[in-house]
Amino acid sequence: RPGEAGRAAADSCEYEIRLVAEAPHGAAEVFALFAEADLLPSWNPLAAEGGFLDLQTRGGADGVLSAKALCRLRMPPLPSLLLHYSVVVEDRFADAAEGCLYARAASEHADTGAALPAWARKVRKLPFGGAECRFTPLPPRNEGGARTRLDVRITLDLASFPAKRFSPKRLLDTALYYATPWAWKAARLVLERLLRGGSPISKRLAEDDAAVYRLVREATRQPPPQWLAPILEA
Repeated sequence: RPGEAGRAAADSCEYEIRLVAEAPHGAAEVFALFAEADLLPSWNPLAAEGGFLDLQTRGGADGVLSAKALCRLRMPPLPSLLLHYSVVVEDRFADAAEGCLYARAASEHADTGAALPAWARKVRKLPFGGAECRFTPLPPRNEGGARTRLDVRITLDLASFPAKRFSPKRLLDTALYYATPWAWKAARLVLERLLRGGSPISKRLAEDDAAVYRLVREATRQPPPQWLAPILEA
């Protein structure tokens, strides 16, 4: 809901974007859209390139995973921007009234230019303040199948924008007003293809080399989709 962010106080340097949606899929399948950073360009029209710098999977009280990733965003009329971030994913079922999978992301400020891939070295950095994502499992409908409530909050640091005569908030409001529904529509189409196992993300879900999605399903107590169950049991 980008319109809410535009109503922040005049002296505020933060701009918040919030997305609340319900998906007829398990948390692992929804989470895969965001977790597979190098596959973001395969479904997200705003992502030009993406990739991981580091990925560590964990279990139990230590959470599900931690990672550092990159994504080059294109949101005309804005120039390309680099999202360089670290993310930690935690299982919030043991100590929360409403259990959820919780992801917390923060901008990477360290000067790691030498370690960045060539496509990321000359792109202006997105003024990313941080993000929080909650993936809450919902009771299945009568026809069965997992459901998940997605609640995402992203904060941008407008103080990082160069001084201009126009308001960066108004420019972002306009760009996101048109771009956000477009990106979410693309995400929903990818999720529909997951039901048939026909996308690059579905192949990652089936391979699950780092056992990330197994950990997510164990935490949320949600079954795998019908197309994936026979593969996992084989």
